[in-house]
Amino acid sequence: MEIIAAIEPVWLYGAAAAAALLPLLALFFIRRSRGFAGRHRRLAARVARLKRSRLNPETIDLLRQLLGLAHAAVSAKDEQGAYQAVELIKTAYGQGIARQDEAVQLAALATRAARAKQPDTAAAVLDAFRLLLRRLPADAVPSAAEQLTTIAAVALREKYNFLAAKAAEIIFSLLEKTGWEDRATAVTALKTLRTTGILVLRRRDGDLFREIVTRLDAVLPARLAGEPAAELAALVCAWLHRIVQNNDGSMFAILAEFTARRGASGLWPPRELAALVKEWHNLAGTASLRPRSTLAPAISECALRLTLAGADLKQWEASVAGAGQTARMAIQRHGIVEGFALLLPLFEIGRELLALELKFGTPEHAADFRPQALYLIVRESLAVAEFAARQDMVTTVGDILTEFLRCWSGADRANPRAAKRFLQLLAAHWLRARGRQAKRAGISAELAAPVLLTDADKQRLGFLI
Repeated sequence: MEIIAAIEPVWLYGAAAAAALLPLLALFFIRRSRGFAGRHRRLAARVARLKRSRLNPETIDLLRQLLGLAHAAVSAKDEQGAYQAVELIKTAYGQGIARQDEAVQLAALATRAARAKQPDTAAAVLDAFRLLLRRLPADAVPSAAEQLTTIAAVALREKYNFLAAKAAEIIFSLLEKTGWEDRATAVTALKTLRTTGILVLRRRDGDLFREIVTRLDAVLPARLAGEPAAELAALVCAWLHRIVQNNDGSMFAILAEFTARRGASGLWPPRELAALVKEWHNLAGTASLRPRSTLAPAISECALRLTLAGADLKQWEASVAGAGQTARMAIQRHGIVEGFALLLPLFEIGRELLALELKFGTPEHAADFRPQALYLIVRESLAVAEFAARQDMVTTVGDILTEFLRCWSGADRANPRAAKRFLQLLAAHWLRARGRQAKRAGISAELAAPVLLTDADKQRLGFLI
């Protein structure tokens, strides 16, 4: 009895302790089941049961909970947990499960991770985005791909340039998969790249910009037509506009090389090429507002050579007129000496065409493209010279041509003999066109001697002089 009496209090105390611990244990297991590990375990089990399921209320709820789990992990700064949640999302996408606004939801997760300084999680979400685009029906791809613009913008703002590069790479992969026959996807992809490129240019990241241009060049077909061609021209012009704002010659060199090569190969149809060239001349004029701008003449020359490669006389006339208008504006604003840089592209191409004409031209082929292209440059160059002469009431066109010779000689482009020969051609054409008025004004000895156009040259150039 004494032993029983001694044990009874112990038993009572143990029972009381157990009764007190049970609620605590229950609370622990409830919290654990509601915590990340428990949620992940339950959702992983549901995902494992998916077998090419269709979208229904149950799978919609599953995707909602998976995204919620990933967001919770990002909020808790649990990058490992976020990665695990994204892997479950990818598995669901692999089974063909995706909601109508899935791309928007996924983009929101990626941007949240980037803003939370969790770039690895954002990169994992982009991998899920790539898989999603592969699983979506064709008509849903363009609107989904637009979300990559938002992701790239936030990534660049947070200085995670590699994420922006990853977003661009997804676009290029999409183009490689769908091809350019899917015009809606191609246009959306180009619009996304246009915005991404502008953002990269704002960051002045030359390496990333070169990478984007190089990849774009690699996925482009030999020819484009319709809306994709117009969108690509708009992309190139938008990038150049940002480059002009930055006054960045190194970025322009990257873009100019791509544009010149693709333009010469006939990528753009005539209408889209004409629109591109016109805008480039306008941007050359914008760049010329800066004194001693090196971008302005480079843009103008690139636009001229793009058109020259097309060998379309009507487009060439418009391009030459655009270059001449830019030169006039520069001369009026900065004077002949500084404004001459905008006239130099016309002169350089003119003396090249003159050399070809003197070597290969014949009077019988005076109506061909090359001699007519030279004629249009001569005509526009003299129009600019007459405009410059009108700025000073006592200056003649002959005086202006002599001033042009001095400027050209100091420009370190053509050899002096070739420069003088081209300007003697301008003078001879002016003398023939203006008759007595031009002869009374005369040509300076500095320009006229020595005579570099022989009688045989003049016979070849009979359509001009």
